[in-house]
This record gives sequence, C-alpha cells and structure tokens, in this order.
Amino acid sequence: MRVTDIEEYAYGIAQMSNWKSTITIRPSYKLKPHTSDRLMQRLAERLRVQVFYTMERDRNDSMYHLHLLLNKHIANQQVCKATGLNPKAVKYNEPIRKPQITSYIIKNINRENSHHNLF
Repeated sequence: MRVTDIEEYAYGIAQMSNWKSTITIRPSYKLKPHTSDRLMQRLAERLRVQVFYTMERDRNDSMYHLHLLLNKHIANQQVCKATGLNPKAVKYNEPIRKPQITSYIIKNINRENSHHNLF
C-alpha cells in the first residue's frame, strides 16, 4: 500500500484512538514484518492495549526498529515481560506531548521495507 497524503493518513491514525504514549523498540535481532506483527499482537493481547506501530530501517544499517502508539501508559518492564524482549530493547517510552507525533511515527511509511499495522 502506498499512502499518497501522509498528513491526512497521520490525522486518521491520530483519530483512531486516544493515544497516550509512544515507545521505540530496537531489539538485538533483525525484525521482519511477520515477526514484528507477532510481537505487537502479543503486546496488545497480554496488556489489553491498542497498538499502532511502524517498522523502519535504522540509518546506515540493515537492522530495524519499531515506533509504537499505545492507548495506555505502560512501563518498560511490562513491555518486556509481555513481549519477551530484553529491557535494553526499549529505547524510548514517554507520554504523548505533541499531537504531531503521529506524523513522525509514519514518516517513512512509503519507503521500501517499511511496515505498519494496528492491533
């Protein structure tokens, strides 16, 4: 899928839920779309949280990281316990302070090897 109007898409995602926090996850292993989906589905089901996420490639590297929007505030240790990730994988976990965060999270949505989903 190719998004033609990024700002409109970002606005639509922002309206989907009452997003409360944003998290960045960078595991020590290489992510793929299907493994990222399983990881986020596990997080959503175990913590009963709605998750929108994007997977994007790291700069100058073949590794990937995830940007998440959640409709609850979740502590790092809860994220790690629900997903089985090492605590070092959670790089950023903050309440949403600016509504433009959605635009930042989907900034690479049209690039090759980008992936996104909602759980």
